[in-house]
Amino acid sequence: MVEWLTQHGFRLINTPGKATYLGHTRNRSLSVLDLTFANGPATQNACPSDWAVNQDIAYGSDYYTIQWTLFNNIEPCDNICGQRFNIKDTDCKKWVEAFEEAYKANFQNIAIIMDKEADITADTLEATTTRLTQIFEQASIKVAKIHKPSPKAKPWWNEGLSESAALIQLYRDTKHSQIEETGICDVYIEAEIRQTQNFFK
Repeated sequence: MVEWLTQHGFRLINTPGKATYLGHTRNRSLSVLDLTFANGPATQNACPSDWAVNQDIAYGSDYYTIQWTLFNNIEPCDNICGQRFNIKDTDCKKWVEAFEEAYKANFQNIAIIMDKEADITADTLEATTTRLTQIFEQASIKVAKIHKPSPKAKPWWNEGLSESAALIQLYRDTKHSQIEETGICDVYIEAEIRQTQNFFK
């Protein structure tokens, strides 16, 4: 595997020696089990960048969270789902009519993918995919109702979970330091981690 990756110009992005795994047992050594590779073109464009191990959001997992940036100068998206619609109560016939109207209005922007002889580049395919997504959104905006949470619904994340997450982070950091220094974790710390993780079950 290493030989193949080297021959094909792949580069290891991990920070050397940075642990990505913290086992549940007391005497489990820190390990680098998760590796991130990038090919030549990606490396030339500094992609991915800002590779890091985020120990703050691991919670109950024995793996640390790995994060990186694929495209520079792009702000993180707070709502990856975008606008949500109540499709269940949407009139199917009206939605189809709205979709056909939006499709016809935007057909010139997506016609190239219907042409079997066309030389379709990655950029063209990306632009067409974006346009198709917008067509679906236009139809939904026109006839579908906006999905609104019930006023009686309870928030999934509450103050108790925030406190538990903070405690897990504290105990895991302590365990990490103890294993690095002595090769073993204190029994009390391990027990506190297991007890605090019960809040997420």
